[in-house]
Amino acid sequence: MGDSNSVIARPARKYVMVSLGTLGDLDPLLALGLTLRERGHRVIVGTAENLCWRAKQFGLEAHRLCGDLSGITANPLRGILVIRNSISEQLGVLAQISEGSSAIVGSGFPVAAPTAAAYRGVPYVYTAVSPTFLPESGLLPYLGVPAPAWVSRLGWSYQELSNTILFRKALNAYRSKNGMKPSGPVFREVYQPARRVLAVPPALAGRAAQEANLFVSGFLRVPPDGPCPESVERFLGEGTPPLMIALGSSRISNVRELVVNLAAAAEKCGLRTLVANSWSNAEIGDMPASVCRAPAAPYSLLFERAAVVVHHGGAGTFAAALGAGKPQVTVPGFADQGFWAQKAFELGVAPAPVSRSKVTAERALQAVREVCSNGSYARRAVELRDAGISNDGAESTAEWFEASIH
Repeated sequence: MGDSNSVIARPARKYVMVSLGTLGDLDPLLALGLTLRERGHRVIVGTAENLCWRAKQFGLEAHRLCGDLSGITANPLRGILVIRNSISEQLGVLAQISEGSSAIVGSGFPVAAPTAAAYRGVPYVYTAVSPTFLPESGLLPYLGVPAPAWVSRLGWSYQELSNTILFRKALNAYRSKNGMKPSGPVFREVYQPARRVLAVPPALAGRAAQEANLFVSGFLRVPPDGPCPESVERFLGEGTPPLMIALGSSRISNVRELVVNLAAAAEKCGLRTLVANSWSNAEIGDMPASVCRAPAAPYSLLFERAAVVVHHGGAGTFAAALGAGKPQVTVPGFADQGFWAQKAFELGVAPAPVSRSKVTAERALQAVREVCSNGSYARRAVELRDAGISNDGAESTAEWFEASIH
């Protein structure tokens, strides 16, 4: 974060941040928004009903754009339908909160944002939290795995077609009502505008970093948002650093079995277990007394005191684990999680990813035992931490906004 006492030379502006998806989509925009606010600008957030609290937690004005999206990782189609069925509501809210704005910035699935920006006559900027959201990456859309060029093109062509079928009718109804031109290709307007930010360190961005219209910012990370609860502090102070299970904003169907298998593996490797807060809390249920639960604590603070971090491969969780300099075990599932899990392996901070659907008790033990018995993972994690690969890019991104948004 920048100096909160600094005074910007440029005129103060108003930015509207639109994020529909998971916490991993929203937090990078909040990190940028907080930095812009420190630099004297006004920031307003529009997001799903279940995430408004997160923006308000940092003192940002937040508005509901659609219903609860907490199940989007468990059932992506249902989440997309929630977004589609609320297009009219989203555009109504965005028309109100974007008055006098200088730009509308989106992340996740901000389908209405380009139309709202066109209505106001201001730039629209898309912020990708992973190269898996960029057609130029050469990866299969959302899955994050490399593919032959023709297969990748086919995948992205399908995304363009499905976006048109799902959203164009509702968007054009609003545009016609307000005397606007019909929407162009919906996918391109949402995900490939003239201005884009890739919230990934340059060293990890790959071919997408070479795209002329991309500003490669580095990770955008929110500051710690509170202390550890007393029960967690007590647990951490009573023994050796634990294995930390952090599943982020993922709803996982077999999550209880997953956590039980990982906790059993940790015990066999001589580690205690702490389960951090996630969207799967309710599905995890009660755990043995030997397993500590952290219902609400910042990942960055918890990871600093972990021996090993087990996570789902979310961009924000991966960045926090890198920043803490901890070895990792990854159990990816939806969207860009496979991409970041593979990056952890390629960087040498984690063994090969284990798909969540394949985390049997035996596979969990193999992965945890590997990272505990092979000191190269811990050494490499410290090297990358000290090299600053996960340094926050919010300040440079805010400067880019001030220079490029007029």
